[in-house]
Amino acid sequence: MELKRGAGVLLNISSLPGPYGIGVFGEEAKDFLQRIAKMGFTYWQVLPFQPVDPMHSPYTSCSAFAGNWLYIDPRGLVKEGLLTQQEARSGFYPGTPYTADYEFAGARRLESLRLAFSRLGDTQRQAVEAFAAAQKWLPDFALYQSLKGAHGQRAWWEWGEYAQYSYAAAHREEFAEETAFWEFVQFVFFSQWEEIKSFAKEEGVSIIGDMPIYVARDSCDLWSNLPLFLIDAKTLSPQKVAGVPPDYFSEDGQLWGNPLYDWDAMKADGYRWWVDRIGMAFRCYDIVRIDHFRAFASYWSVPAEAKTAKEGEWVEGPGHPSLKPSPPPTPTLPSWRRIWASLAKTWWNCWNSPTSPVCGSSSSALTPIPTVPTSPTTTLKIVSPMPVPTTTTPCWAGCGRQPQRSASSHWTTVALRARAIPGAPAAIRAHPAAKSWRPSGVLPLPLPLHRCKTSVALAATPG
Repeated sequence: MELKRGAGVLLNISSLPGPYGIGVFGEEAKDFLQRIAKMGFTYWQVLPFQPVDPMHSPYTSCSAFAGNWLYIDPRGLVKEGLLTQQEARSGFYPGTPYTADYEFAGARRLESLRLAFSRLGDTQRQAVEAFAAAQKWLPDFALYQSLKGAHGQRAWWEWGEYAQYSYAAAHREEFAEETAFWEFVQFVFFSQWEEIKSFAKEEGVSIIGDMPIYVARDSCDLWSNLPLFLIDAKTLSPQKVAGVPPDYFSEDGQLWGNPLYDWDAMKADGYRWWVDRIGMAFRCYDIVRIDHFRAFASYWSVPAEAKTAKEGEWVEGPGHPSLKPSPPPTPTLPSWRRIWASLAKTWWNCWNSPTSPVCGSSSSALTPIPTVPTSPTTTLKIVSPMPVPTTTTPCWAGCGRQPQRSASSHWTTVALRARAIPGAPAAIRAHPAAKSWRPSGVLPLPLPLHRCKTSVALAATPG
């Protein structure tokens, strides 16, 4: 899609009104889309679709790929002949429709889904199996969920022998029926969302999704991809964890506690996990915002035993300019390395320039970077940071430098625009980052740059 200037609304699915104690992929979502379309809005921004943690946050999910089954509309299962009208109404929330009761919704939704699963016919089971076979991540997620249930919802490192992914995978057949259930759950989730997303397209509304840069320790992603993270293979404990350094707002910084990526291992793997994750995100959304994207350039690494984030240090990430792409063995995997390298080069130039638009206050323009083809029908265009003067507060430029006081606080965005180009070559061509700063009129998605928080917006059109 072509990323254009337009107005949007941020509303998570959970905040939609409805009868189930939480918003769902039902008529309420379609009604919301119709309303904002009539008002002239062209973007609907949502929070991550992933399952929530015990505190109901989607930012420390058990999976970077799976969908939150709380958003499934039981009324849709009635249409499929898997529930009766009365059974769907039994999950109605007795309180106000303008609240989100995660505990109530979680218990009732799984009851409805297990009942629906028990009624699957042969044709429906075949459809679920075909869906599961096409999702690389789903067999492991279904096994993870099955094992978590079998171990009383304890964290994966407390599963005894099953904490070792290789052992669990070898015993996958022991949990065949339960894994089939979780595959069915994801089948329903994505089927219902595809309907809502198609409706949004008809109304002229694009979906902006969100993606946390890190994953939770107690997640399928970590359990099934242990070598890709800084985890001690013997103790199964993190060696380093994520956070942000101290600043004017937090004396001790922020100790997030997420395990850090082993970028050397990811590079040797061709960044496969990240490429798969980005691809899955574009299946759900038209545009993807990656939270704390600056961690690709450099990130705050804290010893796992530290009490505060003060004890951390800046570590160079995979997007440093020295990450120069070599001739691509495939037309897709190295493309993200090129994108990271170009983004990092842009950031590096502006961070180290005393008159840069990020550290200074003289520029307010977006700069287009040459197109990077990723397939015969899809290209991505990178757009450089745009600061916008606001109030008189300290400005953090990141990269470990001391904060600079200025007459304004800067806001920034890094956006990736995509558009189809028929006949584009299959091989990926590298393009250097633009060194000049010229206006381009691209839709800005501003987020505070101070406190070392930056993000990236991505947009793509599948071929």
